[in-house]
Amino acid sequence: MRTGLDLALRRERPAEELKSALREAREEVDRLATLATRLLDAVSISKSETHAVETDLVSIAREAAAAHQRAFEAQHLTLRLECPEQLNALAHSSSVRQALDNLLSNALKFAPAKTEVVIALRTAGPGAWSLSVRDAGPGIAEPDRDSVFEPFHRAHHASAGGTGLVLTIVREVA
Repeated sequence: MRTGLDLALRRERPAEELKSALREAREEVDRLATLATRLLDAVSISKSETHAVETDLVSIAREAAAAHQRAFEAQHLTLRLECPEQLNALAHSSSVRQALDNLLSNALKFAPAKTEVVIALRTAGPGAWSLSVRDAGPGIAEPDRDSVFEPFHRAHHASAGGTGLVLTIVREVA
């Protein structure tokens, strides 16, 4: 980022060239901000004590779906909920929402256009529940399955970018 800005400032440049350098710097700032936020999230989740309270998990799933709807539409993806009308459970709602947001963010990266992404929420026995996000993306390769939840691990999809922290945070929440 510094080099790009230094080059832009080195000599007189047309306005469009300067705007381009500023756009690239802005993208880098956004990327670094996301990385810093994810690092802080990973540390705070693993170090904090969360207090579970009676929470409607379906409302959390609906809120997450609504928040991501435009991004999914922009990628030509259909987002669908598969859940009961209500599912109350003892949970830390903001952590569940963060995990769901992270899973939806991955689905946005890897799901092919014109496919469906499903948020599924169901009971999994007495006092237990299951939350999943399914998409038609390439999935996780067999060699990566043991380490995909480790901090900074980036699977064979590394070309898609990312910090290697999204699934680490999901694991910590779970």
